[in-house]
Amino acid sequence: MTIKIPPSINWLIKKYARKLDEMRLVESERECVLKKYLAIKADLEALEKVIGLHEIPITASDISALRRNRNVTQLKHGELTRLIFDCLKIAAITKREVTTTDVFKHIIRLKRLEFETSKDRNAYRQAVRKRLKDLALQGRIIRKPGPEANSEAAWEL
Repeated sequence: MTIKIPPSINWLIKKYARKLDEMRLVESERECVLKKYLAIKADLEALEKVIGLHEIPITASDISALRRNRNVTQLKHGELTRLIFDCLKIAAITKREVTTTDVFKHIIRLKRLEFETSKDRNAYRQAVRKRLKDLALQGRIIRKPGPEANSEAAWEL
């Protein structure tokens, strides 16, 4: 004889199982982070000792941490601007309007960019949009408002 589990408790059982799986994942990540933390801490302590051996009177507490740019880009410095101008030159030759999305798609197609998540893709699109706006503020390109209130702007040289 089988026991029929009511839907309300079945829902709770599935939720518990999901949370249990999530907990195991977090615990494994925690162990990895703890190992990395201990390795970095050991490196810092060793570096503090070496710094203290030198004749120059400096202590490790006098040194502040560096902040690195953690944005991962797939283009070299200045390449985004060059690609934007290439796209706008092509649009000027063919006499058509180019939107931010058109410029973004052009860059993806030319450089064969790939994104792991849609969040990364959206962040990259926002970077293109911001660069277009900066170029317009500098007077290097012209922004033409879209035909409707909430439509994309067009860009031209």
